[in-house]
Amino acid sequence: MRQLPNTQIQIIQWESQTVSRIQQGDVTIGINYFPIKITKEIRQQPVAQSTSVFIVRKGHPWIIQGATLESLSDYPIIGMITPEVNDYHPVMKTELRGRDLHFSLRSMHLPTLFQQISNSDAVMVGQTIPALGKAEDHICIAPAWLYEYQSVPYSYALYSLERHQHQPLMEYLKTLCIDIIKQQLNQAEADFLYI
Repeated sequence: MRQLPNTQIQIIQWESQTVSRIQQGDVTIGINYFPIKITKEIRQQPVAQSTSVFIVRKGHPWIIQGATLESLSDYPIIGMITPEVNDYHPVMKTELRGRDLHFSLRSMHLPTLFQQISNSDAVMVGQTIPALGKAEDHICIAPAWLYEYQSVPYSYALYSLERHQHQPLMEYLKTLCIDIIKQQLNQAEADFLYI
């Protein structure tokens, strides 16, 4: 970080305490899904649209079957728990054309989910940014029918104290974060398999 040589950057996972850590000044900027219900002293600044995807291992039988909705129920469904998000908005509707969508595993820990994908026929319901952490032997699938079942459209947003919005450092950090998010989203979506 040549632009901020004396700055320490820590990237941590959004947790149930992140909002209070932003309020206390322990976290300068948070990145999470939008919208979430939080205090008005924290600004939510949407920066990019999210895309729903399924993540599976390469060679998964569901891909061979055409990644159909009808064959999805033949495989274990797994997904992320994101505090303040899953509480209010499930990633997908829990019923797909009369079939209940039951998660066999949900976790806040992405490596656990990715390990499950690598070692089984699990199908992960996910979003664009978490998909960036997938292993080389994983593939993201975006079937055309998936968007019909997305419960709400998600965006990614920056979260920071309202009172710090016009400070030069904050403006610089927000611009930097937005550029990184958009670059990462473009990279992730270029690798998706659209069916």
